[in-house]
Order: sequence, then C-alpha cells, then structure tokens
Amino acid sequence: MTHSTAAVKRATRLRRSYTGEVHQLALQAISELQGTKQVVPDATSLHQRMLETALLLAIRDAQPTFADLQGAPYAGHQVFRMVNPRPNKLTGELFEDVIVRFMRALIPPVNPSDSTYGVPGLRIVPTSQHLRVHLLDEEDRLTDACVIIRNIAGRTWKHIWQAAQAAIEYEDGCVDLLLKHSPLLSRGERGLVDFYWRHAGPIALGSAMLRRIGLLAGAFALDVWTGNGGNYLHVEIDDGPRIYDVLDALRHPLAGVIHSRFTVDTTTGPIHEHITHARIIDSDPTPSTFAGGSQLSSSPPGLILRTLPRLPRSEYEHQLATSTVTAATAWRGGA
Repeated sequence: MTHSTAAVKRATRLRRSYTGEVHQLALQAISELQGTKQVVPDATSLHQRMLETALLLAIRDAQPTFADLQGAPYAGHQVFRMVNPRPNKLTGELFEDVIVRFMRALIPPVNPSDSTYGVPGLRIVPTSQHLRVHLLDEEDRLTDACVIIRNIAGRTWKHIWQAAQAAIEYEDGCVDLLLKHSPLLSRGERGLVDFYWRHAGPIALGSAMLRRIGLLAGAFALDVWTGNGGNYLHVEIDDGPRIYDVLDALRHPLAGVIHSRFTVDTTTGPIHEHITHARIIDSDPTPSTFAGGSQLSSSPPGLILRTLPRLPRSEYEHQLATSTVTAATAWRGGA
C-alpha cells in the first residue's frame, strides 16, 4: 500500500467492507499496516488461528432455542457486529442480544460430559474496558492467542457470567472461565481437547473467515459447523449475499484469501452467478493451518460456503413448536 491520502482512503473503504469496522478503527489499522500488502491481515500464529476458529464455530451453539425466544418470532442470527483484525490479535464486538448465548456456548464442563458445548482451554480476563479471551494448550500453558471483545467490560461481566452459567446443564458444573480462577485444564477439558481440535476443521480458513465476517453482514442468519470428520468447515448463509459475490471478495489480492494455496474447487462445476455452494480448498495443509481431520478422507481440507432457501413461516414455526432444535436449524429445515 502507498502512503498517498487517496490510497489510504481506498484501503480503508475496502477493509471496512470485509470487517464491518467503523471508519476510525479501519483507518488506524490501515495506518499501522503501511508498508505491507495486506488490508486484512491473517493470523500469524497457530493458537491464534485455533482460538478464532473456535469462536467462529461457536456461532452455531449461540443460536436461540425455542425456549430462548419465549414466544417471540425468530428474528435471525448474527453474532459478530464487527471485527478488527491485526496480525497477532483480533478485536471484535458482539450483538448485545446474543452475548449471553455466545458465552454459554464457550463454557466447557468440569468433568467429562456428553454435551457438545465448550471450547477446551478458553479463558477470559475482564478489564475495565473490555474482555480478553485467551487459550491454554493441552499442557496448561497460556498461549499467545488473544481475542478482545470490545463491548463486554469488567463491570458487566459478572451479570453475563451468571446468566450464561445458569443456562448450562452440566451434571457436575462448568469451568470458571476466569484465568486467575482456572489456570489449569479441568478433567472435562482434558477429555475433550484432542477430539475438539481434531474436528475443528481447517483453522487457517476458519480464522480467515472470522476476520472477514463483515462480508456476511447482510445475512438474515449464519450457521457454522464442521463435517467429514473435521475436514470441512461449513458456513451457511441464510438470505444474505450471493456465494458468487463472497467468492469474488475472497479473491481480492489485498483483502482476500484465495490465491495459489487456497483455491476454489471447480471439479463439481463452473463458478457462475447463481451457484448456491462452493468449496475453498487448502491444497497444502500443514500442522499450523489444519489441526486434524479424518484420516479416512481423501479430500483436502476446505471451507464450504452455501446458501439454502428459507422455509415458509408456518412450517418454521411448526418445527420450533414440536422439537428441541435451535431456531436457525428449524428455519433451515434440517441440521
């Protein structure tokens, strides 16, 4: 990037379309990135990619259940209002109505549990200004991973924690996420940690997608999960931007991720304006970009983007009233 005023304005505008940042935050980031070719930098460390992918995956478990809605109509599901990516950390803001559910989705169990909730090793440090999210490794060491949640401060954390904890139904209780209270992994986390990261999908692509979550800002709802034994990371967009347009943005030489290593899979057909799904593959996965996956799969790890048509409201409401699935799952018509 050059230092001209016009170039900085263009770069700031471009970055905001990927991150959802306000102008001043984007401008400050662009100023710090002068001399590089990156408008949206990717995470530079293994554990930073792991933590960011875990937060992306938590979008699914933060979806409202029928009980959460308390009779109110389903109004869609978005979690991140904006992100502010830097090479060695990520700052973000959450939508207020999802904060408690999102924190609930991150809390692991004290003892081994059949529940799928929780990120093993995730710890938080509240400050007067924000919430810092960190990650312990499998040997209880504090890693370099850091995500800052701007709109959760220390003065509001106690209320959020009490509400999130009350919504957890672990038989033996949940881990206290405060780092100073839980500096070691719990038994439940130790039993979960290997499985969790082997099934977390391609973490380089997961982290990259969270850092560009602003591309999906107009969607009615988002869902994220892994499949094929952890080889694929699925991002489903309900009533949002076209897959074709998202792919076009991800190809951008300054802000995208698709290049010689991350490529669009065209083996299932050509890319055109009306496609409803696409797969971005990692053609050269390494331990720092892909933490596990199925040994039985012959396919390279990848990020799958797709859109599905929504059900008529009458069918959606019927599914919510007769099942325990989340609201977004009922809206889509299946898991």
